[in-house]
Amino acid sequence: GPALQRFQLGLEATRESVRLAPWYWRQRDLISTYTDSGGHLDNALRNLRVLARQASIALDRHDAIPDEIPRALSELARAVRGLDAVLAGDAPADPIRAAVMSAAEITASAPIAGMFTAPMLAQVRLSAADLLQATELTAEQATTALRAIGDLKQG
Repeated sequence: GPALQRFQLGLEATRESVRLAPWYWRQRDLISTYTDSGGHLDNALRNLRVLARQASIALDRHDAIPDEIPRALSELARAVRGLDAVLAGDAPADPIRAAVMSAAEITASAPIAGMFTAPMLAQVRLSAADLLQATELTAEQATTALRAIGDLKQG
């Protein structure tokens, strides 16, 4: 979206300033954190856009959508609201990771109620993995954490 594009453009300009101006060099680690997290946030946003399209089609077709999907999305939203302080180094990542994991746990207990339920639940899980990586977990650590919850219910 436009906000993420502005973030990426601002980050690129800041990265160039940090590279050229010695008095900003101590900010390199912070800029690196934002750069790495920005890619994961972009991926999460793309996954959530897919979910929104799936939800729109499901609603148009009067397909059943279990309550767990909006509940999981609320948890992801809670995580994202606190992410800025974590990236700035002003808050610990654990509460954000806990909210993301809560979203994933909610999806694991959701019934497959309609044709679009499983794909929407998968998009929540993919977004959760990206948000965990935005808190500086590796892809392997994020995958391991999500696998510990268990696979989505089948049927």
